[in-house]
Amino acid sequence: MAPSVPDLEPPCTRHLGEEADFTILDLSFEGKGVARTHGMVTFIPLTVPGDQVRARITRVEKRFCEAELLNIIQPSEIRQTPRCLHFGSCGGCQLQTLPYEHQFALKKRSVLDALARRKVTPASVECHPALAPWKYRTRAQLHRRSDGRYGFHAAGSHDVIAIDECPVLHESLQVHLGNLSLHTEPTVHLGEKILGQAPPFHQINQEANEVLQQWIATKAADFISPETICCDLYGGSGNLTHKITSLVKHTYCLDLAVPQDQEANRTFIAGPISKTLRKIPPHDACLVIADPPRIGLSGDLACILKHLDSISAFILIGCDPIAFAKDASMLITHGFSLTSILIIDFFPQTHHVETGGLFVLPSTARRLRVTT
Repeated sequence: MAPSVPDLEPPCTRHLGEEADFTILDLSFEGKGVARTHGMVTFIPLTVPGDQVRARITRVEKRFCEAELLNIIQPSEIRQTPRCLHFGSCGGCQLQTLPYEHQFALKKRSVLDALARRKVTPASVECHPALAPWKYRTRAQLHRRSDGRYGFHAAGSHDVIAIDECPVLHESLQVHLGNLSLHTEPTVHLGEKILGQAPPFHQINQEANEVLQQWIATKAADFISPETICCDLYGGSGNLTHKITSLVKHTYCLDLAVPQDQEANRTFIAGPISKTLRKIPPHDACLVIADPPRIGLSGDLACILKHLDSISAFILIGCDPIAFAKDASMLITHGFSLTSILIIDFFPQTHHVETGGLFVLPSTARRLRVTT
């Protein structure tokens, strides 16, 4: 995906392979340094605002260029030393050279700017930076190299960087890194134990996951009753409805892969949303919670609104600010209002950010939807 480029930039006149000096002025949504020379925008990974650097152009497009960092001429006052020995070669983290308060400020801005570009203004904004910016990750997937060592993919590549340590892994997983030589599988999954195949999905940051679960429960409280059904779309194992399933009439959890075991008050239905929605029985009140993949709701939204009646509230979770903003704009077009958003950091040291939004459909619109 191309980096986010400011509007109305002139055509880029840089040349592939050209080396030049740059001053980093800002960071893009993807955590890449932004430099402007002669009106041209150049994105340079592994830099922070205030850095003066030497870089080589690696990509030239009409409106922007990308470059690789060659050396730092003068470091920024805010630059910090990365904790990881593999930072810069491993593709897992992008922001270890940026103090955490600046990391979260970037993530907050990326969400609000993406919404503003769609002319979407939430009534309230709640922020939850990470309490533990290190040692938070409770699962990971590592790949085997030809020499038998395991590691993570390099940035923008399928090459594998062998790792000896990872400061974002929880301490309970760090102990496994020294035992991977006993394995021969192409991929191993670290969690409570080492597995040769992917375990059932669960969030990698348990502290942030608890915050998100509670935020959903709090926001849903005004829109549910013992007669309400809850539709947990793209719900996996039902993680996000954990705190509200006992408070509603029934929860339907829909996703491509779901647990095989059913529960007394929750039904798991496997398959694409466009087909599984038809299996939801008629209802008088419905709370929708949707946690779509990175591309967002895409064409599923029309199907959701067609098959679900009497939606009292729509809670949308997104891991890409641009896709979330697009979905928010579409929901507003369909009569919903965005009353609150949560910006929460599941992934410190990376550019990724999670956003939750509460969309409310006025009661008059809900009645019209039922009768039309």
